[in-house]
Amino acid sequence: GVEELHANPAAAAAREALLGRLFVTLDWVSVRRLAGGGFEVPVHACGICNKHPHPIFYLATTEEDAFVVVIPWEGLPPPPEEAVFSACTDVVRSTSPQETPPFKTVGFASGFEVRQAVRTSELEHLGALGITSGDGGVHVAEFASVCCGAGRQLRGGLTIDAAKVVDAGPTFAMKPPFAVCVFHTGIDDLNAPLTASLVT
Repeated sequence: GVEELHANPAAAAAREALLGRLFVTLDWVSVRRLAGGGFEVPVHACGICNKHPHPIFYLATTEEDAFVVVIPWEGLPPPPEEAVFSACTDVVRSTSPQETPPFKTVGFASGFEVRQAVRTSELEHLGALGITSGDGGVHVAEFASVCCGAGRQLRGGLTIDAAKVVDAGPTFAMKPPFAVCVFHTGIDDLNAPLTASLVT
C-alpha cells in the first residue's frame, strides 16, 4: 500500500508525481506441460549477441504483435534491479537473428513470479510532454510484477502424456538467473522491451 512507498514518492505532492498502470495478459501460442510442474515453449526466433554469451530467445504469444524475450544470465553476474531494463535493452539492440535456431524449445522447471520494489524516476524535458511543474519536478513511480506459467488448462481438454510426445528437437533448459522481457512490434523503432524483469 501507500504506507510502504519509499520516502521520495510518499513526500511528493499529487501534482508532482505521475502514476501509470499497465496490465498485460498473454498466452503462449503453444505450450507443453511436463511432469513436476515444468513446461516447454517453442522457440519463435533465436539470436546471438556480441555482448552476451548465451543465445537470446523470442517466444511467441497468441498476440501476433507481442513476444516474450528470454535472456539467460546463468554463470554471469546479474545486473542490479535498477539496471535490469537498460541491460536487457542493450542486449536486445545488439542481437542478430540466427537463420537456423539451435534450439526448438525452451524449458522451464516451473512457473515463476517476480515483484519489483517501487522505484521513482524524475522526468526530463517536461515541455516536450506539455507538462509544467514547480521547482520540485515531476516523478514517475514504477511498480512491476510478472507472473508466468504454463497457462490455463481447459476443462474437458485432452491430457497429453509428455513422455509420449515426439521430441521436436533440442531444448534449452532455462535456469535462473534469466531475464524475461515483453516486446511489442508497435515500438520496433525504439528497439526496446516494454518491460524487463530478472528471475533469480
